[in-house]
Amino acid sequence: MFSLTLERIAQLLSQIDHGEAFLASLAAEIQAGTDAEAVFLLGGAPGAVAVLASCPAGTPLPAATLAQAVGAVGPTVFADGTAIAVPLMAGAARTGVLVVTGVAAARAVAQPSLGQVLGQVLRLALLRQEQIEETTWNRRLQEQLREAQKAEAVVRLTASVAHDLRDIQHVTLGYSELLLDNPDMPADERQLFAEEILRATEHGSALTRQLLDASRPDDRGTRPLALDDLVRSLAKTLRHLLGESIELRLNLSPAGGLPLVDADPVQLQQALMGLCSNCRDALPEGGQVTIRVHGYHLAADEDTGILPAAPGDYVCVEVEDNGTGIAPEVQGLVFEPFFSTRPDGQASGLGLAMVCAIARQYHGFLRLHSAVGEGTRMSVFLPACQTVPEETVRERQQSGRDQRQARIFLAEDNRQLRTLLVHQLESAHYVLETARDGDEACEKLDHLKQAPDLFLLDVAMPGRNGREVYEHACARGMRRPVLFCTGHGDQHLPAAYVESLGNARLLAKPCSVAVLVDAIEHLLDQAED
Repeated sequence: MFSLTLERIAQLLSQIDHGEAFLASLAAEIQAGTDAEAVFLLGGAPGAVAVLASCPAGTPLPAATLAQAVGAVGPTVFADGTAIAVPLMAGAARTGVLVVTGVAAARAVAQPSLGQVLGQVLRLALLRQEQIEETTWNRRLQEQLREAQKAEAVVRLTASVAHDLRDIQHVTLGYSELLLDNPDMPADERQLFAEEILRATEHGSALTRQLLDASRPDDRGTRPLALDDLVRSLAKTLRHLLGESIELRLNLSPAGGLPLVDADPVQLQQALMGLCSNCRDALPEGGQVTIRVHGYHLAADEDTGILPAAPGDYVCVEVEDNGTGIAPEVQGLVFEPFFSTRPDGQASGLGLAMVCAIARQYHGFLRLHSAVGEGTRMSVFLPACQTVPEETVRERQQSGRDQRQARIFLAEDNRQLRTLLVHQLESAHYVLETARDGDEACEKLDHLKQAPDLFLLDVAMPGRNGREVYEHACARGMRRPVLFCTGHGDQHLPAAYVESLGNARLLAKPCSVAVLVDAIEHLLDQAED
């Protein structure tokens, strides 16, 4: 007796998550309910069918059996009487064939009504499979377009940074030549030139940090940052992006005047560049773009539109243009993926969708104000946080600290940088033991009579790298605080590894001597506690 009731079929249909998985479970239900030797679900029009599922799973369907099932237009008992083919009908259309082997089972399923019910089930399952495949394809396409958009943003950022770095090199080269060529220069003038070199170098450090952030993988995580500082650092890039016919105006709070937000700086840079790209396209004849950053308090009963947000303090960045504006009838669609008001082929339609995704990720919200002929203002609100970046705390604590005469083991393969570090650290009253690469460092550690108080190791070196040097030292019983220095972010030394060591830290190059010494003292303080 066939036990697959209509109620059970309805239950199965409610569980359709994936066409293939559902068909496998359906074949298993039929096999169990009929005591059949094997069950095959075939799909396709008469003359061209293929096996969709079988139970037991993977059971081969003999070619002769398949050939008899291909042309079945009604319940058909095979010549040897051991199997039956039941056409599965959705209305007047055949969606497939059910093949059951075993004499008793074959008799149990020879019912025209069963073919109608299972035919409709098969049609729904295959339709669900098509929907899933289409959704998966759309999702992959969206991701590919997002990656292309990220790559475009990095290219633009790189071009802008390269231009600024050439200016910085010109400044540092020029002032250095003036200092070297004029040994009798008055002290106040030498001081002025040295300060200009320092400012140019700090600017170059910030630019290289932007490039490193942009090159890091998507799991780079978040950090506390000031939105107004982010806009300032990106201003030149945005001006290049907008072009000469568009004026960029910044309305920012004084440095330190706003709370920080906990976010990924690269994501926010991409969002700002995307918003400014939209402004540029809305200003074909030129015009004005204004970026504002300000604080905002969200009341408990305040509407936040398409993204729910908790009441509290937020930091808002607004990007406004005086361009063509957006028609009211399409304003509700602009955050949808692939929607764009630009002509076909001129936009991915992911710019505002990406901004919306970023706001959702950080539990913020958006507001859009636009009128045809009056321009557009997009406001992005991100929750404020009270955390202060660790580097800022350390620099504030730097003043007035007396350095101890600790012994530091330094391994750095760049000769100029190694010499500079020796001068800087000896001036701070540290005692240095140096190595020019990882292999020499391990060799010296093998003959070192007294363990250092701290290791200062370059991450990437010829031969053995900084991590291998430190692990070599630990194997010799010299587990001490370690400060890893790198110009590659955490690309060559995962942050999780550094955290697992306990009293360790990863310091980005370049850094000021104050930040370097403060990091050393912080690790030494921890070792004493």
